[in-house]
Amino acid sequence: MSKQEDYDKNGFVIVDGRLIHYNGGDKNVVIPDTVKVIGYRSLGDSIERLYIPKSVETIEKYPFLSGLHLAEIEVATDNLYYYSRDNCLIERKTKKIVKGTYKSVIPRDGSVTAIGEGAFHDVDGARFYISNCITVIESRTFGSGIDVTIAIEAENKPNGWADDWDSNEGLTWEETDWEDGAAGIILEWGASFSESD
Repeated sequence: MSKQEDYDKNGFVIVDGRLIHYNGGDKNVVIPDTVKVIGYRSLGDSIERLYIPKSVETIEKYPFLSGLHLAEIEVATDNLYYYSRDNCLIERKTKKIVKGTYKSVIPRDGSVTAIGEGAFHDVDGARFYISNCITVIESRTFGSGIDVTIAIEAENKPNGWADDWDSNEGLTWEETDWEDGAAGIILEWGASFSESD
């Protein structure tokens, strides 16, 4: 049996329930409810708002070519595998953020304990607070961001964080003078959080 390819009128290329590519130019994208798998690098970098339906069961690593402009993520409330909270796309089973945006707020109440590979890799102009309930951060979670501050409750890198959680870009060196005079990523280890943060 050959694979069925479906070219949706809105620019979605879907093969056997797997989103292969989105060619459309919309900034507000609603994934069709025929999609079960959002594939690797299937979504472009012009998307600002993304809606994920109940039908999606799997989101592969790095679903975006670049999520630079992505601001808002919403998941159908009856999706059994994923949910969204404060612009974080979270896998229910693992309690892991799989994708975030520059508007994301990382939960600090223990409902999320991990941040997945590449989740915030290409995010600019953001401030993130990471509490001690985040016990796992995978490879290349952060990096390539400009004008980003990460406040971390832990005083040193926890054991559950991958050695290259910062994409080996020297983020722990608090480098702030990047190319073209742009500010890089500043880390604040041992930060204390208030309710207003």
